[in-house]
Amino acid sequence: MAKRRQKGRSGWLEHSARVVTVWTGSSLAFGCAVGVLIIWALLGPIFHFSDTWQLVINTGTTIVTFLMVFLIQRSQNKDSLAIHLKLNEIVAVLRAALMGFGEATECAALRDSLCLHGFAPVSVADYDVMANWDQEARAAGFALPT
Repeated sequence: MAKRRQKGRSGWLEHSARVVTVWTGSSLAFGCAVGVLIIWALLGPIFHFSDTWQLVINTGTTIVTFLMVFLIQRSQNKDSLAIHLKLNEIVAVLRAALMGFGEATECAALRDSLCLHGFAPVSVADYDVMANWDQEARAAGFALPT
């Protein structure tokens, strides 16, 4: 029961983070941020450019920056995993193609120059995570690259 409840919380946080990440990357979010700054600047003379007036924008930007660091890291982790998985797919296909050359002597130099080493292994669970992210991205309106 505790595991199920924890998964529900995690799912809610994941969903919320995804929605906020998509929204903060939009033109509307940028426009809202610019609007807040303009309103804050226009209120300066009314509050006589007081310390409290400055503290409001400092506190607001600090909180937003703190939260955005985590959203950016989440996005970079997803991108990094996606690139890693795609590279592993390329390496697997390339290795299969190279094995298809067999022992042909005219292809030996090509096969040896194309051998790739040093890639970290990826588990099946990583592919499942990537598939879930792909479904989320499509549900959020992102299309496959053409």
